[in-house]
Amino acid sequence: MSEEADLLIEAVSLLGQRQQELDAWAAERERASDERLVAVEERQAEFERRLAALEQRVAQLDDGEHGGPAGGPEDRLERLRQQVEELRGAAVQIDEAAPESDVLPAPEPAPVAAPAPARAAAVASSAPTTVAQPSVGVWQRLEQMPRNRLDMLLLVLGAVVVLYAGLWQIALALGFS
Repeated sequence: MSEEADLLIEAVSLLGQRQQELDAWAAERERASDERLVAVEERQAEFERRLAALEQRVAQLDDGEHGGPAGGPEDRLERLRQQVEELRGAAVQIDEAAPESDVLPAPEPAPVAAPAPARAAAVASSAPTTVAQPSVGVWQRLEQMPRNRLDMLLLVLGAVVVLYAGLWQIALALGFS
């Protein structure tokens, strides 16, 4: 009977050992599951924050608080027409301007507008403004860099060659050889 008792004691101890291993394994799995749960909850919270920010931005865009031009399509079209006229006037000034000097004045840096969160700031920033800029002639722009001069020389040379060839063809057609 002692052998039977020894076997029974051994079986109980093995069972106890297996139970401890199973408890340790279950605790490890539970800890890993809790870590995954925390990570998933953090990701969900981040997604919810991003979604709320996107929904807020969409609501701002729907309300017209995006800092764009105020007014309806007619107002925007009128502003575009005014800007086109200003650009046409600037192009004529550039073409008519004579070169004054070899050195151009340093350009003034354009102000960088920060995004305005308030609607009043958005409306104020959308108003058309005119900035007086010094007129710069075509030759002054070309003199800024040597490559521009070379490009212009090649362009003029090509135009002269094309003009000469065209006149030569006309002369041949008319019999002036």
